[in-house]
Amino acid sequence: MSKRKIKVLSLSDKLKIVNAFESEKSRNGIQKEFNLPESTYYKIIKSKQSIKSECSNGHGNIKRTRVSEFPNIEKCLLEWIKQTLDKNIPIDGPLLKEKSEEFATKLGIQNFSASNGWLEGFKRRHDIDFKKAAGESKSVDQGVCNHWIEDLPNLLERYEPDDIYNADETALFLKCLPDKTFTFKGEKFHGGKQSKLPLLIIGNSKRPRCFKGVKTLPVDDANNTKAWMTKILFKDWLKKVDEQMKINRKKILLFIENCAAHTDLPTLSNVKVMFSPANTTSKLQPLDQGIIHTFKRFYRREVAKHILTSLEENRSPDINVLLAMEIARKAWYSVSDVTVKNCFKKAGFWKSTDV
Repeated sequence: MSKRKIKVLSLSDKLKIVNAFESEKSRNGIQKEFNLPESTYYKIIKSKQSIKSECSNGHGNIKRTRVSEFPNIEKCLLEWIKQTLDKNIPIDGPLLKEKSEEFATKLGIQNFSASNGWLEGFKRRHDIDFKKAAGESKSVDQGVCNHWIEDLPNLLERYEPDDIYNADETALFLKCLPDKTFTFKGEKFHGGKQSKLPLLIIGNSKRPRCFKGVKTLPVDDANNTKAWMTKILFKDWLKKVDEQMKINRKKILLFIENCAAHTDLPTLSNVKVMFSPANTTSKLQPLDQGIIHTFKRFYRREVAKHILTSLEENRSPDINVLLAMEIARKAWYSVSDVTVKNCFKKAGFWKSTDV
């Protein structure tokens, strides 16, 4: 005997049933119209006030009422979300997790963890959706990748692990707020162990007002009108790295992708540049195996902390270039050596990380 198929009703469907009941339609007529068993009909009518309340709060598409393990935290968080959105301040996952941990501490709840699983459950329970723009991707020739990885030992044999680096650009939203368009490019490097090279931040202002009176910046900086890497900036950066290596009496191998800004390279004495094959960055570049992602995650976490503190103290959560540099530097040096080594291994650099 086959089992009866259970029909899952959304809150909107249940509200229609409640409305039909209150318009004095017959029970048999409602059950027939919505294909309801008698027990489900009475259960819905018994919960009609709760159904009305949920639908009035915009939760009509929810099909099952999910019970939260930490209702007090979620109640505080929902109220905070409403207040924050009223101020036109955008909210994302990391910010929600940070605030929920704060509420848990204030409420004396010790067994709460703002995990990704909890966040997804919270979003489902309260019909919350964060939309993220998808990035572009290029097709990767796996055969080219395999050939490159096979040849890597020959390229690396004359270099110690600490003398093998990777550099690339990545766009990072300065203020992490969608109504702000100023972005900058940051160079991310690896040398193994504690030999990370510093970040290079490229902005579009030569001397921002926040730099006034500052003698030493947290990171290296450069500028152009588009806040973008150019041939000239890249040549200048390479020369500076070469001079640093010459002073340190080191000869390094630097892996970069082949792009327009990385052409017309200067003559270098202590830096050997190696280009990865075209359209293989997502597979063969260590930075793209998780280093950049981890850096940005740390950056966004620090921005979230800054925003939360500012809101609590009734200050503007605005972030200027100098503060962004400080946050970026802290985030970059928070990326662990284990993460860096694992990402080099994932990209095929076995020898360079087997130490």
